[in-house]
Amino acid sequence: MNARRLALCAALLAPALLARPLLAQVKPESRAPKGAEVDLRPRFTKGQDVRLKMTLESRNASTAENADENSSAKQEIGLLLKCTSADPEKGYTLDMVYESLKASIHSGLADVDFDSTKPPSPDDPYDQFLRSLVGMKQEILMDRNGEITSVGGGDALGGLGGALAGQFQAADVFKSVFGPISSPKKSVPKPSVGESWTTETIMHGAVGTMRIEMTHTLASSIGGKATINSVGKVTLEPSAAGGKIPQVRISDSNIGGKTIWDLEAGMLNESEMLQRLTIQTRRDNKTESTTQEMNTKVVRVK
Repeated sequence: MNARRLALCAALLAPALLARPLLAQVKPESRAPKGAEVDLRPRFTKGQDVRLKMTLESRNASTAENADENSSAKQEIGLLLKCTSADPEKGYTLDMVYESLKASIHSGLADVDFDSTKPPSPDDPYDQFLRSLVGMKQEILMDRNGEITSVGGGDALGGLGGALAGQFQAADVFKSVFGPISSPKKSVPKPSVGESWTTETIMHGAVGTMRIEMTHTLASSIGGKATINSVGKVTLEPSAAGGKIPQVRISDSNIGGKTIWDLEAGMLNESEMLQRLTIQTRRDNKTESTTQEMNTKVVRVK
């Protein structure tokens, strides 16, 4: 398997590294006063389907001489969440299916334009690899408060899709990307209007341990809509490993965004998050700086 193609496809399914809440149950009120409790525990019913559209736009700019380091991409991913079992006291089982994928990627490595809703293009070397992601399904087990306790599935795909699914079965990776789908607040599911809470995601990789710290604030609950504001930062504890692994550090980072909830439906209305990182990489006694910007939008398809 071409490693470059695998890396390109893997990037399509690792969009966020963001703590972004997507689904919640909140009791509708015309206007909740400051200090009023709001129930953010997830709510699903057996057989329920929830469709989400995720749009990701990213841009990388590097000081390196290699033009391959500069790139831009836009991706649209259609996700289906199907509840296969529900017990409000114990938790839920969900199947998450990648229903569609559109990608436009431009870099020194390749120029790719792909749309899974169009007929296959046998002359396009990237078409078969990206198309294998469509239909990928994974089973998610979560407790009543939205904590993901198990992730499985994807093995039946084989090939590239199966390989990528296997990567996302690592608990820390999958929880960081999809854990906040179920509930924006873990363990303490009833914040008050005006209250802030923090979440921390830890990811382990070859270059070190990455920590994503987010602060969420339940800003308001008005007219059947709740607003959650989020800000955060990313830090990296470099790996002690030597050899050919470059030394990487994050010199600057900021994350900010807002989520609007449909309180009556207990579902996401829309969410947008912007992440900006400045990454310094040292290799061959040279230090290179890369600026990464990613804008993530998620809307519930009605």
